[in-house]
Amino acid sequence: SSLEPEQIASTVGLSEYRGLADQCTSDPSLLVQILGQRAAGRQFFDVNPTSQPKWRAFTLAQTPPPLPADMPVFMAQGTTDEVVLPWPNAILEQTWCKAGSKISTLWLGDVGHMKAAVTAGPAAVEWIAGRFADRPAPRTCDLAPPVSPVAPVDAG
Repeated sequence: SSLEPEQIASTVGLSEYRGLADQCTSDPSLLVQILGQRAAGRQFFDVNPTSQPKWRAFTLAQTPPPLPADMPVFMAQGTTDEVVLPWPNAILEQTWCKAGSKISTLWLGDVGHMKAAVTAGPAAVEWIAGRFADRPAPRTCDLAPPVSPVAPVDAG
């Protein structure tokens, strides 16, 4: 059978997922509206997608594979981001580190989605400048992420 939003999304989620998919990056007011509804206790999902085998497989298929060790990557993640959730990126970081990728992760404590880019900007510019200056890329794999690299039971 195919994957349909009705299999996992709540009524709220079904009414808003298309707008989120089509307009999120160009219409910040939609994101604010959805986050406001979540704060009011209205959930996007009725079922945790990672608890459904087909949805879990689909999600894992969307996860980028580790990069080769000679290709450095910088990742910044807010620990309180409710749009780009931190635990999947903790899993990504852990997986890529085990594979030998040269990943440098900046965990932004108590930073949400709307402030992440501004907060991480100076560190990203410094990291990029280091690559152009032929300095070795840092690897933060020996530092544990401040969030658990596991899907929480109520992930939704």
